[in-house]
Amino acid sequence: MKKYFLFACVSALLLFCAPVRAEEISSETEARDRVVSYALQIYDYVWTLPEEQGPILLYNCNYGVRTNGFRVVFDRSQPYVVYGTVRGIPYSLATYSNGRDLTFEQYLALTDAQRAEIANIYNYPGYGKRISMRYGMSCATFLSDCLRRGLQDDALPVQDGVRTLLSDTRWKKYFTFGKRGWKDYEALQPGDFITRDGHAMLIIENLAKEQRMRVMEQTPPDYAVANCENITDVTVTLIHRGKPTQLQAKRLCMECAACRQATTGTQCRWVDYTELVQSEYRAVFVKY
Repeated sequence: MKKYFLFACVSALLLFCAPVRAEEISSETEARDRVVSYALQIYDYVWTLPEEQGPILLYNCNYGVRTNGFRVVFDRSQPYVVYGTVRGIPYSLATYSNGRDLTFEQYLALTDAQRAEIANIYNYPGYGKRISMRYGMSCATFLSDCLRRGLQDDALPVQDGVRTLLSDTRWKKYFTFGKRGWKDYEALQPGDFITRDGHAMLIIENLAKEQRMRVMEQTPPDYAVANCENITDVTVTLIHRGKPTQLQAKRLCMECAACRQATTGTQCRWVDYTELVQSEYRAVFVKY
């Protein structure tokens, strides 16, 4: 009789706990779905800039930029510019310029004229002198803004640096830091992320059997701008310290394959585990 009573109690306990566990799993899945869905909205966002508002000047690693008083001078190459339809949100190094890191909602609220503004030339060791958008997202701003969609904590701030995000006491309690290597990469789920040397990429999809994953990141669009098949020469106006500078630039057509893949900063791509190991990316698991 005692054995039967004990068995009945254990069975009842298991029946009671099972729905709770299922609810927890469902809740975590929904949280991760919200994060990925929000990231895809940013990536898929397309807006058209009226030509009278001026061009979007794309950040590019080949720029040799210096200033002569209020005049901007490009030493090594002409800058690339885009008019008309633009995808994603500009990459921002607002920490090192007069720009602003924005959430997706804040970016949507900007006027076309505000989106077209170019930040001042900034000078930061390791980058040299570059052009930065006045309004945009850094990789950490993008990541923290996305993660906040799955974590029910109103106190979580949008961050402007990966190292700050990883060390912030309000954030790091949600992180379990993994290692560099196949075992930890295989365990990553959508809504987790990987990081190295101040950069971070959100996991959108992970195909462990194929040893590759789809990631999303906020980064300068260097990879596409040199591959446009129909570049034309144009004269554009760059505002530096409130003063206009006329300069020659190369305009992307935004119709060829290279231009269609180009964004103002928000990128989505597949990477192999081998590439991640070589680049020393570390897995970070998020507790939703």
